[in-house]
Amino acid sequence: MACKSKKLQRQLVQYNLLTQPLTELLTHKRPVDVGFEAKYTWTLKLAIRYIEREFAHTFSERGLSLLLHRLGFSYTKATYTLARADQQEQKAFREKTLPALKKAHGRRNRSLTLRRRVHDSCVPIPAI
Repeated sequence: MACKSKKLQRQLVQYNLLTQPLTELLTHKRPVDVGFEAKYTWTLKLAIRYIEREFAHTFSERGLSLLLHRLGFSYTKATYTLARADQQEQKAFREKTLPALKKAHGRRNRSLTLRRRVHDSCVPIPAI
């Protein structure tokens, strides 16, 4: 019985040593920043490969998923955002094109909403 508790204690120590760097990594870096080729969003498989490479610790996908959930992470669908979006064109779209689209679609499409990505949360574009 003592053997299991020592094993559990070792695992808890390893997880505690792992959680801070892993949280920093997933929130501030992309896979391409740490040596994964042409990857811009984190997946469980990429995170597992990174942990194996840097910490010599293995996880199953389910195990890492549970750990990340306990750390406050959740699944989100990756969205494409333009790094050099033209603010003037966006403003023109909101002021001219969007009202015309809403008017043309009338009652049929009341659910027409546009969203923009700001950091890690979607924020509705204010109505004009």
